[in-house]
Amino acid sequence: MVTAKGDKEVEVSAVWIDPRRKIVGVVQDPANDAVYGWGFVADRAAPERFYVKFEPKSVAVAYTRTVPLWVDRSDAYLESYECARAFRKPNGK
Repeated sequence: MVTAKGDKEVEVSAVWIDPRRKIVGVVQDPANDAVYGWGFVADRAAPERFYVKFEPKSVAVAYTRTVPLWVDRSDAYLESYECARAFRKPNGK
């Protein structure tokens, strides 16, 4: 997170540090002025995922991938789409 510090300086601080749950993708939600990160709960083959809204006190929210992956470049789109579906639903469900 970047916060202005005076006229010409900024302060950078981490909003997510969890070595067991690493962020592997980012989704921007310009309609709500928010940015989310998502990652794998276990491994990429398992459908369990989590997302965090990047804010001062980020909290991981679990969700389950609902579409099959194609094991090609389009997986990045599918994963980001699934994350967006999850954070737009109440409680990620």
